[in-house]
Amino acid sequence: MEAIHSLCTGLRDAGHECYLVGGAVRDLLMGRAVLDFDFATDARPEQVQRRFKKTIPTGIKHGTVSVLINSHRFEVTTYRGEASYTDGRHPDAVFFSDSLSEDLRRRDFTINALAYDPESRTVIDEHDGLIDLENRLIRTIGAPRDRFYEDALRPVRACRFAATLDFDIDPETESALADRDVHRRTRLIAVERFTEELWKGFRARHVESMIRHLEKSGLLYIFFPAHFGLVPETTPGCFADLLEMADCDPTLKMARWWDDLGFNEPRSVSGMGQSLRFSRQQVRDIDWFCRYFSFQREMRAVFESDFNPHPARISAPVSMNLFPVDAAALDQFLQDNMIKYEIRRFLSGLKEIYRAESVAFLDKLRTLAINLVPIDFLIRIVTQDPITIRDLAVNGRDLMRLGF
Repeated sequence: MEAIHSLCTGLRDAGHECYLVGGAVRDLLMGRAVLDFDFATDARPEQVQRRFKKTIPTGIKHGTVSVLINSHRFEVTTYRGEASYTDGRHPDAVFFSDSLSEDLRRRDFTINALAYDPESRTVIDEHDGLIDLENRLIRTIGAPRDRFYEDALRPVRACRFAATLDFDIDPETESALADRDVHRRTRLIAVERFTEELWKGFRARHVESMIRHLEKSGLLYIFFPAHFGLVPETTPGCFADLLEMADCDPTLKMARWWDDLGFNEPRSVSGMGQSLRFSRQQVRDIDWFCRYFSFQREMRAVFESDFNPHPARISAPVSMNLFPVDAAALDQFLQDNMIKYEIRRFLSGLKEIYRAESVAFLDKLRTLAINLVPIDFLIRIVTQDPITIRDLAVNGRDLMRLGF
């Protein structure tokens, strides 16, 4: 990229070093899309500002300056060293360094301690990060317990990286996740930081990996409210569902998990949301999906009994406040593709289970409309509107045949 070359040349022409570092190097080597390009240099922040026309003092106190080149934004940070972490999250002191090695040594995991020299096109790897990348392993730099004790968010990040990268965790590193002293330290971090990592994990395809590590290590129970009176444990069925829902919206996956743990009543959803500092919209969405999962279970029970459903068998509270009955509100409601996708997924699943002919199956669904919500809109979702790419009438081969 020309902008990267301009950045590195601009600093090196002034006698400074400049390397691409961290997650950007890792993702490039893995063939993943890179969203943020971070650079490390021995130049001090004020020297970086003097070398480029457009800069922003993003975190100049900690040595970071944003450099704008050809509409691209790059974070450039001076090499740093750190003192101890008294509060378990922030170093007591950060000092500038002239050594790339010292800067890489302070990072969390080996796969994040790689540097790339754009000029010579070589990777600097002082902690066997390339080996761990090849073996798909998350491993700390140095003794895991010491690194986790330094920064109490690192154990949670290790679990999250297992999901976002689909990596295993090195056995020694995994063992330290369950260390009691590490847990005492982890309790010092703000719950918002845990929640931020949780949502990042749920945006990944393999969120079940993060959940397994959080539960197995006991880290999950540091943040899940104890006053609910239970120790939640995800069931194999939920793990299977999360694998199937890999590409679904993270809110839908979160709701499926909460429902499995038993946090599915409105009061529980609200309490959990407040404890984990979720937004009101997130809580509302999760509450709706938990109500919907209850609706699913009761519908499934009716169909499994004798495939002769009767609305009296479905309790009124399940359907109350589940679907809007006003036509205008219903149309607005159905604009949400996440909702349409999940309803279609469920009804299609029922149809597959009973191997029913489409018309016969939909007739059975219509019998549930009495005294409940109109079922026709559910049928429309199943049979008509495209939601995913696979629902479209044309595919990539069709476009290629047309010369696109």
